Amino acid sequence: MKKALLLIFTCTTLFSFAQWTPQTSTTTNDIPAVQFINANTGIALAGLTQLNTTNGGQTWTGTSIPDACLSLQMLNSSVGFACGCNADVLKTTNGGVSWTISLNDSNVTLFSVHFPTLQVGYAVGWDMATLFGAVYKTTDGGNSWNSLTNPALDLINDVFFVNADTGWIVGFDGNGDFIYKTIDGGANWITQTPSGNANIYAITCLSPDSCWCVGGYGTQLSRTINGGTTWLPCTNTQSNPLYDVQFVNGTTGYAVGGNGLSSGHIIKTVDGGQTWTLNYSCPYTFLSLDFPSATIGYAVGTGGAIYKYDPSSSINEESSTTSVQLFPNPTDNLLNITCDQKILNLNILSLEGRSIQQEAPGSFTIAIQVSELPEGIYFAEIRTLNGVIRQKFTVQ
Repeated sequence: MKKALLLIFTCTTLFSFAQWTPQTSTTTNDIPAVQFINANTGIALAGLTQLNTTNGGQTWTGTSIPDACLSLQMLNSSVGFACGCNADVLKTTNGGVSWTISLNDSNVTLFSVHFPTLQVGYAVGWDMATLFGAVYKTTDGGNSWNSLTNPALDLINDVFFVNADTGWIVGFDGNGDFIYKTIDGGANWITQTPSGNANIYAITCLSPDSCWCVGGYGTQLSRTINGGTTWLPCTNTQSNPLYDVQFVNGTTGYAVGGNGLSSGHIIKTVDGGQTWTLNYSCPYTFLSLDFPSATIGYAVGTGGAIYKYDPSSSINEESSTTSVQLFPNPTDNLLNITCDQKILNLNILSLEGRSIQQEAPGSFTIAIQVSELPEGIYFAEIRTLNGVIRQKFTVQ
């Protein structure tokens, strides 16, 4: 009777619980940037490879891109900008089909680009000649760029402008975290006081008053509700660095990160960033995320990982040309997994999508102990070079 009741409950959960689900990626390179033009059409950057999807991440095709870019912003379905390690800002006017060099300075490494309007944009990074931060600005849609004087004593990790004149640059130098704000398009900069000392990696804003920062160790999450006059620490149970943050409205936001090796996580807030809770975890460190709508999101990271958030989806078994066997099934002790492709990563998921156990065997077989798991239905999420396979098993 216990198992019958459990089956009824879990079947109901199966069709109702919102999920982050892995998408079939065509690369094992790290993916530091992703942007969706709409719920179905998106671009992800992986070194000198650009991944494109037109069906909501179900399939991705790879093309070459002139620079190993780290930051991407599509302004509309045609025009977009990217920047990377070779001092380039690239521009596309055809939705990423081709790119041209918009800015090139061999003395500068650029980390982030942001356009608050079609004509006005900013790119930031590190000047290798002066060893100080670098800020560039365009007022003609990337046809020309001017270097701006700025107070950053070291590399600038990110930039965000809420309009053509008001914006922030963030990073870390020998004195700790820094946050600088401008209200006159970068002509002058106002020093603001961070809430901690964590190496700020990213900033996002919904208005001139409401912004959030994420970073490395220390106070990883902070927020302001008064334009940065004060920055307040947020409650977060995760200790690993965070690399990106995005809000879908004034109360709901997501941040992504991980340890850079074998663990990554997505955290979520529903109170404007005051408190954050774990939303999803997996064996990959997440580096970037994008929500084209309040209910559809994408997160990308190390090892070519691409995950999609869709409340209408549920965890289901995925078929593949890769052959996988799980035995014995049901089991109350050891679960043996064999595959005709080398298992790069294994993630044991609860029916609700919560990551329970992660392994990186690098072999064709693995045996895992499941005797401590409560009775119920679970999924083995197996990643090979051919993609991701998900198979169901039962603990009894």
